Amino acid sequence: MGYVITHADGETQANPALDCLAGLVAELDIASNRDHADVAIMDEDTGWSLSAYRGGSLLWENLVDAEAGTHHCGQLHGAARDDVLRLFLHIARGEIDAVAELPWGRCAVTPYE
Repeated sequence: MGYVITHADGETQANPALDCLAGLVAELDIASNRDHADVAIMDEDTGWSLSAYRGGSLLWENLVDAEAGTHHCGQLHGAARDDVLRLFLHIARGEIDAVAELPWGRCAVTPYE
């Protein structure tokens, strides 16, 4: 079981300590305009990825299995930073179902906010 995070500056890191995830989420509040608009975590075993955007939007998609990602891609809007951290922790622990069972809306466009 492993996971990869993507920082606001685009740098990736494999399997950091769980206590690093709070700092990852905090990057949404301190990132400059030069940085990416999001931070993300991906479960390496399944390919499921959760991206969190500065404006509170979340994007849930499968980056490895295109068919699964197409059918289960979803968005949520207005997520609080605590909710983002909770979801990131689920993914880091391999608890993919805890995230997948949320009422994800359809993926129409990437929420760049």
